[in-house]
Amino acid sequence: MSKETAVQESTQTQTHEAPKPAAADASRQLHEIRDLLFGEQLRATHQRAEELEYRLQQQLQDMASAFSSALKQLQDDTQQRLAEMSQRLEALDEKHTQQAKNLAQDITTLSGQVADNHQELADQLAATSNDLKNNKTDRKMLANLLSSMANNLSVDEQI
Repeated sequence: MSKETAVQESTQTQTHEAPKPAAADASRQLHEIRDLLFGEQLRATHQRAEELEYRLQQQLQDMASAFSSALKQLQDDTQQRLAEMSQRLEALDEKHTQQAKNLAQDITTLSGQVADNHQELADQLAATSNDLKNNKTDRKMLANLLSSMANNLSVDEQI
């Protein structure tokens, strides 16, 4: 390698090294300028985003709480209605059972009354039938008696 080439490489190395601090410096300065120009706006945007996120979280919690409360109320109402319906069903069941017992008693009573009425009517029919037979017999006897008296009277008149 020649001396010139070494000097050139040395110069280039120094030139390349020198811009690095200047580039870093420029980058830092650019960053500071951006921060001055847009930093406040960026911070405000970040703050608004954080506030919106906080409000959104708060609203979600409020909605979840309201939903839980409404669900709990609905469950309580459902349980209460179920209990009321169970009580009504039990009352209706008791009423039905009592009415079935009353109906069975009424049927037994009416069956007994019908049997008694049937027996009474059968007895009356038998008595009436006997009376009619007896009256028929009495009429025959009366007819025979009257016929015999008429014969006797006729014989007496002839004599």
